[in-house]
Amino acid sequence: VACTTWNSNPGRGADGAGAAGSAGQGGTSGGGAANGRGGSAGTATSSTTFRWTSSPPLVTPQRDDAHPIVSVKDPSVVFFDGKWHVFATTANESGSWSLVYLSFTDWAAASAAQQFHLGDLPALRGYHAAPQVLYFTPHAKWYLIFQSGQPQYSTSDDLTRPESWTTPTNFFPREPAIVLDNKGTGTWLDFWVICDDARCHLFFTDDNGQLYRSDTALSSFPEGFGDPVIVIDETKNTLFEGSATNRMKNGDGYLTLVEAFGPTGSRYYRSFVAETRHRASGPVIARVREGLQTAEADFRF
Repeated sequence: VACTTWNSNPGRGADGAGAAGSAGQGGTSGGGAANGRGGSAGTATSSTTFRWTSSPPLVTPQRDDAHPIVSVKDPSVVFFDGKWHVFATTANESGSWSLVYLSFTDWAAASAAQQFHLGDLPALRGYHAAPQVLYFTPHAKWYLIFQSGQPQYSTSDDLTRPESWTTPTNFFPREPAIVLDNKGTGTWLDFWVICDDARCHLFFTDDNGQLYRSDTALSSFPEGFGDPVIVIDETKNTLFEGSATNRMKNGDGYLTLVEAFGPTGSRYYRSFVAETRHRASGPVIARVREGLQTAEADFRF
């Protein structure tokens, strides 16, 4: 886990380094606040140049005989009660995936923070990966969302007690037909939730070029998610996995970052901007920025 940011010229790009925050209205790409209003992803610009900077690794695998892990990735971060709380994916020598939790007061201490392996809990044994942690104000609960084949969630009343997470619950009764029809050799994965004043939106990808969205009423969350729809339809090379959608600061739009596979497997990120306020249905135009190129895509939000 490292911190990577961009500076765009002119204007501003996305604030912070990919942290997932609280649901109630939007998500966050900064250090998520636990107040149910979410955060923001910066102010939209039409920048044509970007300068990336990256820190050294901030969190590295802490191996022992019971946990022969070789990587820590996919961090979801919130700042709560004077500490940073990080949930991340681990991979071990045999290629099995699980979840880890750590907390600390300052990022300088992140590498030394004790890593709690959530897979040691009876409720969270087995395959769980790609977490998103958020605080859902209407329930006064923390939600941990992750992939387990199915998209699943666990809840906790106390973020500081990792042993308090509940047995996972599925969001869907089965894999939706639209995913089966479009995923090819891929799979549905990397689930991401944001909410506005009326509805909650669950986004995910399929490793085959599609970004999906499913919705439920805010009052029904986490139940009631309907049949997903495809909101961006491309190819594996241009839209792969790892999407995150956030409300933009000081604006009425939304920013989606999503990983592309590339024709040679050299992965890179693309950005999609929905320029208008969320609507329950109907197309809006998203601007796709890739280096110096600008294209138009139909982003049905």
